[in-house]
Amino acid sequence: MKRTALRLTAALVLVGALAGCATATVGTPFPANNVGLLRTGVSTTEDARSLLGQPWQVQTLANGEQVHIWQYIRSDATSGIVTMNVKTSTQQAALVFGPDNRLARVQNLINVPAPIAAVAQPAALTTAVPVNAAGMNREQQLQDLQNTQGLSYEEYKRRYQMIMGVE
Repeated sequence: MKRTALRLTAALVLVGALAGCATATVGTPFPANNVGLLRTGVSTTEDARSLLGQPWQVQTLANGEQVHIWQYIRSDATSGIVTMNVKTSTQQAALVFGPDNRLARVQNLINVPAPIAAVAQPAALTTAVPVNAAGMNREQQLQDLQNTQGLSYEEYKRRYQMIMGVE
């Protein structure tokens, strides 16, 4: 009887040792929705850092441009005696800033909402969007905002949030 209990305990310890879970991460989580608040030609590296946090990596190109990369990859692995399950999620925003420290272009987005400059609403949806006092729908308001020259970053952000209904 004692030997059976010992064997059962040893078997349970072995099963516990073989089953388990692990998590691996690369980078730091960042507020991906804030990428849409950045404006090409207007937003600076400081603006991006205040909205997204410190980049995971910065690369300097031969032409003087810098690629700032915000990245977060998380892999969760769980295993049993016979099976293993791995789930990986990735988020990345690679933004190119010119020698003047202003956003030149978006190089790459993975699981990040597209910036407003890249958002195109189908014509059928634009008629359903509420209009402002000047009679412009949301798409027209955003286009007007993008074409407005000389706005500070804070003023642009304030107006964008008003248009989008974000408080």
